[in-house]
Amino acid sequence: QTKPTVAQDPLGKPGLAVNAEVVDTTRTSADLKWEPPIKDGGSKILGYIVEVRKEGTEEWLKAHATSLHRTQEFTVPDLAPGGFYKFRISAVNQVGVGEPAEIPGVTEAKDILEPADLDMGVTKHRVTVRSGTPLRIYVPVRGKPTPTCTWVHEESDLENRAQIETSEVATQLLIMPADLRDAGVFHLTVENTSGKQEADINVRVLAQPGPPESVEIKSFSRESAVIDWDPPSKDGGKPVTNYILEKKEISRKTWTVVDANIVKTCYTAMNLVEGNQYFFRVFAENDFGIGEPGETDVPMTAMDPIDQPDPPKKVKLTE
Repeated sequence: QTKPTVAQDPLGKPGLAVNAEVVDTTRTSADLKWEPPIKDGGSKILGYIVEVRKEGTEEWLKAHATSLHRTQEFTVPDLAPGGFYKFRISAVNQVGVGEPAEIPGVTEAKDILEPADLDMGVTKHRVTVRSGTPLRIYVPVRGKPTPTCTWVHEESDLENRAQIETSEVATQLLIMPADLRDAGVFHLTVENTSGKQEADINVRVLAQPGPPESVEIKSFSRESAVIDWDPPSKDGGKPVTNYILEKKEISRKTWTVVDANIVKTCYTAMNLVEGNQYFFRVFAENDFGIGEPGETDVPMTAMDPIDQPDPPKKVKLTE
């Protein structure tokens, strides 16, 4: 009695590798890639043989030290700068080596220059982050040679606070945690020997507002003072709802609230004690809370202003 057999196509060598191409070059190398053959000959593809031939010669040389190359991409090394080369790839299965797929044309071993560029789409939308959480800005970049990427912010100390990573395809800035100092514009410059590109990335940090600015005494008397200030330069991503004014006598350590619901940027503090010296400070508040204060630089003495005397009238020379 004979044993049963399974009907199958006879095994054969694999077909041509598909879509073989040169994707990049340098002065001494060429990057190749391809796809497996459509027909594997009925046997698993074991690997590939990559060969190179310099223009003007007839001999094809294996480009790799191993007997087979296992993946569908390979960097051919040790090319002569400025030399012209042909490449071909052969698939291999258990039956043998298939017909080689030759990459069309002749390739010159040279550096391919590409001006530095970046994805401008990141500039079209403002980056919003909550204070106390990480701020991460990822920007795709390109260029040959690989561009250098420089980040600048007018207030944030990037050198000590930010982690910046740059690769051939992207640059990333990471600040952990973000705070109000990081609000505003980050300026990014990408540059290589072939060109330069710049972009501004606007960041909004959701937080308590910054300190009111230019807090000063506009006028005073023995029992009152008019305090004036400018709104914070950074509102914390939400409008300022009100201001809080506090005063402190120079001889005391504690501050007392004058008014906690001021809506304007000017206020008259009453009921001062004549002859006492006072400091004043102002807080801004928004939906996220109360920010840091802005303060007067020097103490104010509660007293009526001393006017210069009027000039003498009807001066007569008596002698």
